[in-house]
Amino acid sequence: MVYVVVAPYPVDLVAAAESIGLAEAVDLHRSALDLAGRWVREGRAVALGEVGRPHFLVAAAIAEAGEEMFRHALGVARDAGCPAVVHSEDLDGPGALALAQLAASEGFPLGKLVKHYQRTVLTGEYRAGVVPSYLARRELCGATLREEGPWFWETDFLDDPKRPGAVLDLETVPRRARAVGEKSPSDVERLRVPFVESVEAVYGFRPNGEEVRTR
Repeated sequence: MVYVVVAPYPVDLVAAAESIGLAEAVDLHRSALDLAGRWVREGRAVALGEVGRPHFLVAAAIAEAGEEMFRHALGVARDAGCPAVVHSEDLDGPGALALAQLAASEGFPLGKLVKHYQRTVLTGEYRAGVVPSYLARRELCGATLREEGPWFWETDFLDDPKRPGAVLDLETVPRRARAVGEKSPSDVERLRVPFVESVEAVYGFRPNGEEVRTR
């Protein structure tokens, strides 16, 4: 079973602004976010993502427009009653708190805000409703296994023939889970956090696809 998360990629705004001008790029981006929200309401997707901001320096005008579109995305997800998967720079603890405050200012429900491609462990005091989705590198998986949920492991796999296996190949997460069973059987129950409990808490689905709550 596959669940779709859909939205215009935040960095697309940068390229679009160079191609058609910033004002038209913003209008296009806003329309795409609105369409993504409609698809969620129609049951064609389960969340908006990736939304957020570029993870590199851009011109001030584009950064301002990007922040406006990020806020709009959070509003669309809020109104659609779905999670938002965030693309941004890697966040330390204070950065996670700032992200949570931004979401709260838009009335977005904390606990439904997933920080994609997180490479720094966010401890409880800094989580503040942000759900980290950790890049499934071996050391990160080991460090996060005993953290309180919800949290996820991910590969950020790119289906690019010119970059086979980028960022991590699709078998990485299952491999990490098997390694837990082989090396530390007592920790197998902890795998319920990313694969069962977090899916239920954030997306409102059980692994078999049964809906457990209204999104």
